[in-house]
Amino acid sequence: PNYLPPQWSPHINPEGQLYFYKDATIPVVTEAYLYDQKVMERVDYWIKDIEDTLPKKGIVLSDKVELFIEVDDDNDCAFYFIDHHTRTQFWLDNVTTEDMGIDPVVSPSHLSSSISKTSLLGAENQMTSRSSTFPHDANECSRFVKLLRSFQGSPEDGYMRCVIARLYHLMLKHRVNTHYGQEYARLHRNQSILADTARESRVLHILTSLLTFGTSKKYVARLNNIYLDQQVYAHQWQPFIKDALYDWRTISSLALLAPISCLVFFFIPSAPIITFICASFFGISFMSSIFLIHRLETMSNATAKVASIYLGDIRSDRFKFQLAAFAYALPRASFFWGIVAYMVNCYIAASSFMAEAGWPSAFLWLAGIWLLAFIMFHNATSRNKLFRLLEYRWRREPESSPV
Repeated sequence: PNYLPPQWSPHINPEGQLYFYKDATIPVVTEAYLYDQKVMERVDYWIKDIEDTLPKKGIVLSDKVELFIEVDDDNDCAFYFIDHHTRTQFWLDNVTTEDMGIDPVVSPSHLSSSISKTSLLGAENQMTSRSSTFPHDANECSRFVKLLRSFQGSPEDGYMRCVIARLYHLMLKHRVNTHYGQEYARLHRNQSILADTARESRVLHILTSLLTFGTSKKYVARLNNIYLDQQVYAHQWQPFIKDALYDWRTISSLALLAPISCLVFFFIPSAPIITFICASFFGISFMSSIFLIHRLETMSNATAKVASIYLGDIRSDRFKFQLAAFAYALPRASFFWGIVAYMVNCYIAASSFMAEAGWPSAFLWLAGIWLLAFIMFHNATSRNKLFRLLEYRWRREPESSPV
């Protein structure tokens, strides 16, 4: 069994975080793992140091003040005091709003509200938030509560015991999966607590991102987020696969109609090989969309267990979800490459027309205009800028003050 010194007691918050409370003249709360004797010694050292510093600075604490303290392996300490009466935090030394991570404020009352907001972060509960570790969303939880309330005042029977036992089993399974109350508990869904030996290929990441215009990178991020520590939540998987199916259906419709526009190149000067490449990309986009829809349509309503088994089967120890993400991105990427080939053929046709009209250098101007338009569109809609164009700002000259 684990033992603690007098006045200390263990507690677990609703999300499963283990913390310890010291019932003393200055109450102390810490998330440090005090069952480790070395950690306990470091915490005691810093508590005594802080208590000795208070009278030196002439600070008298009310009975509503509590000390929160954390220590690390280098014996460094981080702490703050919180006044539960005024809902504010304070320290022994002066700190700035920048040190506290508080946004700029415009008045003392605004600052007080910001500090109160910060002090309540430790008391918030995120059971029904998007990052909650609970395997059921708010709607399902509401149905569970409604079902349990329906049993109130009813005689106990086998059905009632079965329902309650099933729900209790779900709660216990959730606690086991999140390491509830353990030294390292999963406090939000995006937090990994298990070692993962699988790795991603940097070269494959760059290659697939370029070939798919960044689409595969987005799929990799979402799949890694859904299949974290081999845990899958149905209310996270189902929206993801439904969004993907909608995208593939849309792309398949466009890719089926797009080759018709390629027929125009049989009647104007163009490059036959580019026309073939254009049509091929549209064909690949259509066929890959249909294949993915056929393969994954039944997964749109899959349970968490079924989705977990599927993701575990397609995950690679060497590339994780990079290959699957490339397959998911293939319909959209192929359609985009078909558009690129189509635009190249349009440029060739326009250049031939201008050359025949006696404007041999006009196609260079056309290419420059197209390139500039693409760069401006990309920079206006993307965080990754291709080129930093010079920005000219018109500034009004200050008016001279009257004499």
